[in-house]
Amino acid sequence: MAILTVPVFWALISLFTCSVYSVPSAKQPRQSAGCTADYFNSIIPTGASIESVQHITSGSFSESGDIGYPSIASGLPPLCAVIVKNETENFRFGLFLPDNWNSKLLVVGSYSFLGGINWLDMGPGAQFGMASLSTDTGHSSGQGDLTWPTTDQLRVNWAWQALEGSIILGKSLIQSFYNDKSIAYSYFSGCSTGGRQGLKQIQRNPYFFDGALIGAPAWDTMGLMPWISAQATWNLPEDAPGSISDVNLFSRLQQEVLKQCDSLDGVQDNIISSPAACRANFDINQINCDVTTNKTYCWTQAQIDTAQKIYSDYVTSTGNFVYKGAEYGSEDTWSTFLFPADSPTSTSNVRRVFDAEYERTFMGYGADWQITSYNDSVVYDARTRDQNSVQATADKYDLGSFRNKGKISTYN
Repeated sequence: MAILTVPVFWALISLFTCSVYSVPSAKQPRQSAGCTADYFNSIIPTGASIESVQHITSGSFSESGDIGYPSIASGLPPLCAVIVKNETENFRFGLFLPDNWNSKLLVVGSYSFLGGINWLDMGPGAQFGMASLSTDTGHSSGQGDLTWPTTDQLRVNWAWQALEGSIILGKSLIQSFYNDKSIAYSYFSGCSTGGRQGLKQIQRNPYFFDGALIGAPAWDTMGLMPWISAQATWNLPEDAPGSISDVNLFSRLQQEVLKQCDSLDGVQDNIISSPAACRANFDINQINCDVTTNKTYCWTQAQIDTAQKIYSDYVTSTGNFVYKGAEYGSEDTWSTFLFPADSPTSTSNVRRVFDAEYERTFMGYGADWQITSYNDSVVYDARTRDQNSVQATADKYDLGSFRNKGKISTYN
C-alpha cells in the first residue's frame, strides 16, 4: 500500500486552496477588538452558546481537557479562537479566524471514534489565511474508547449531525465576524472517519463544499466494524496455534512484503505501488521457519493461515461479501485491533474489549456481550440496525449535484 507523504498531502490540498502557498491576503483585516465574548454573544442564535473566545498572538493554541486531540496547534498567525456549543443537540465546535482572512474556509474531519475538537489539523488552514472549523462530534473520548455511544443522540451526532450543524452555524458566524463578507470557497479535509464525514456531508449537502480531500474513508461502518470483530475471533484464544502472539511478527511480515513487492512496479522506493501485482505474486511461505529458535521472526503455518484470512475479503459462510481484505503493505497497522492481547480478563485486551465495543454500544448488545459470541448474524444485524437508525455510513453513493460543482481528491 502506497504511503502518502506530507508534501504529497499538501500538494493535494493546494488543488483546492489555489493560493495555499502564497502569503495570506490582507484584504479582510480584523482587529482583535472584535474577538471578544461580548461580540460573539451578540450574534449567537438561540439554542447555542459561546464557551470561550481568545485572541491568539503567541502562535500556538490547545484546548485544556481535549482528550481526543490534546496536541498543540502551532505556527499560527494572529487569530481568534472560538468554541461554540449547540445546547439543543449537545455538540461543540471550534473556529480559527485569522486576523488576515483570504475569504476561504477549511472544515476538518475527525479520526476513528475520538471525541474532541481537532485543533491540530485546523492549524494549517489558518496558517494559509483560511478560517477553519472542527467539531467534537458531540462527545469527549480518547484513543480506543468506544464506550460513549450510549444514546441515539450521541450516535447521530457522531454519524453526521454535529458536523452538519457546526458547518451551518459556523459559516454564519464567520461571515458576521468578517463584516458580512461572503465565504468565497469552502473545502473539507478528513481521513478515516473524517473521510466518511466528508462523503456523508457531500451527499446530504452538496452545496457545502467546493472541494474535498477524502483520505481512506471509513464509510462502510456496518461492514468495517464486524470485520474488525472477526479478526479478533481469528486470533482467539490468545494462546491458540493460529493466534498472532507477538507484535514483532507484523513488522517481519511487512519487511517480507516490501522485499518481494517493492520492485514489482519497476521502481525500488520502499513503497508498494502495485498492490494487485503483490497480491498475485507474494509468497507468504518465506516467513515460515522454526519458531522454537525465533518466535519474533518466524511464523507457524497456523499463523500464516490467520494472516491469509486478514488479507482475504471477508465473506459470510453463505458467501455474502462483508468487507475487503487488508492490502499488502499494511501489516504494521494490524496491531491496532489486535494488541495488547493480555489475559482474557484484562481491561486492556484489545481483542476482547475494543473489538467488541461496536456491538455492545452502537448495536445495543449491552456491556455483557462477549467477542467470543461473534458470528455471521452480527453482520446482517449491523446492516439492519444501520439502515434503520443513525445512517452512520456514507452509503448512498450518489454525489448528486456536487458532481458538476466541486472536486474530490482521494487517497488510501
